[in-house]
Amino acid sequence: MELTWISIAASLFMGLGALFIFVFAVKKGWFRNRVFGKSCG
Repeated sequence: MELTWISIAASLFMGLGALFIFVFAVKKGWFRNRVFGKSCG
């Protein structure tokens, strides 16, 4: 029972961490500078 709760909590924290990093990168403009800038020229 404890292992399932630990795995659920770990997956939730990993998902929130990935979402936070993604939002942080978008607000910093990393994706616009890297991806769109390189593809446009």
